[in-house]
Amino acid sequence: MPQKTVSIICCAMFLTIGTLFLNSCGSSSNSITIVSNYPQDSLIPLQIGFKKDLKFSPIFRYIDPNSEPTEIEKQLQSADIFLLKPKDNSVEKKLNQWTLPVPLSFPSIDKKYLSKTHAHGKLTRNPLGILINTDSVFEEDITNLDSLKSSQFKNRLCPQKKAIHNLQSELKDSNKSTLEKLHVIWKKNATPGIFPEDKTVFSALLGDHCDIGVSFGNAYGMVKFYEETPSPLKLIFPKGLVVEDHTIIGLSKFTQNKKKAHQTIEWFFSQEAQERITHLLFHYPTHPDAKGPSKLPPLISH
Repeated sequence: MPQKTVSIICCAMFLTIGTLFLNSCGSSSNSITIVSNYPQDSLIPLQIGFKKDLKFSPIFRYIDPNSEPTEIEKQLQSADIFLLKPKDNSVEKKLNQWTLPVPLSFPSIDKKYLSKTHAHGKLTRNPLGILINTDSVFEEDITNLDSLKSSQFKNRLCPQKKAIHNLQSELKDSNKSTLEKLHVIWKKNATPGIFPEDKTVFSALLGDHCDIGVSFGNAYGMVKFYEETPSPLKLIFPKGLVVEDHTIIGLSKFTQNKKKAHQTIEWFFSQEAQERITHLLFHYPTHPDAKGPSKLPPLISH
């Protein structure tokens, strides 16, 4: 076989093997890999924005929402970015270890949503609110969280003591005092009993089982989105209730394409991208000019 032909075949084999290797790793100089624990179908619509604004489509690698920090870090070793909903504090405590020790800097985003030391930040906000049945409760009677201690609400709060206890375990650090107050209020004024397994706080409120409950904004937005007929349920954010969870985005310290990965994160924090994401997830944006989902109430007091 001529030497020139052998050289061409060898080069072709080398390129093929190299391509397979890069694909198996999930990251190369020509692509950006994002590790995410969000359901795959919830983020597919973002592809339109990627192609329009970034001129390329990042590769998503989806992991189980309950993945332990060790599994997330393992996936990040061949990825550039993570987009995560932390299941508890153990994930947030690892963020500095997973990201480059250079803080993200986007002038349009309030600095309180960005790490001061490392390349990660809070992309969206998902606040806890008070869910009321307006047929039996006046919104103006709940001006702040302490209002719920009133005797007028005795035995009228949905029996969610277990749910609040779980929140204390998952979100205990920055929200400790608020959740402790919430626990005391529910212990005092919750209606006796527990929810049947097939009953949600929404169905309990509509079924006259109770008048007041707690719900995260995304759960309320999702129920309202699929609601066939308007209901009297309304989510409010009284003064003093400042419990939130967030979507966290970060630049992996293992990235092989820092410039392109940073460009991708910058796009995620843009007004257009945040409006796309928050409408998909029923979250509130961190970009001050981005409009949140129409099904969610204004986040004025938060």
